[in-house]
Amino acid sequence: MTYNSNLELVFVNACHSEEVGRVFLEAGVRSVVAIQSELKIEDKAAQSFSECMYKELLNGETVKKSFELA
Repeated sequence: MTYNSNLELVFVNACHSEEVGRVFLEAGVRSVVAIQSELKIEDKAAQSFSECMYKELLNGETVKKSFELA
């Protein structure tokens, strides 16, 4: 099922969020950042990644480039 979505980016900041991310993609969201890992992601690492990614987005980088830089 596809929905008419104007969302450009969804950032799912939770462990094992790959399935949730897939639902957003199927709903028409253009870019989704989600986690697929068997390892625990430390809170400080997740916070640092999020801060860096959002900073790069605000500086005009693409979602892909912001993700890579983070």
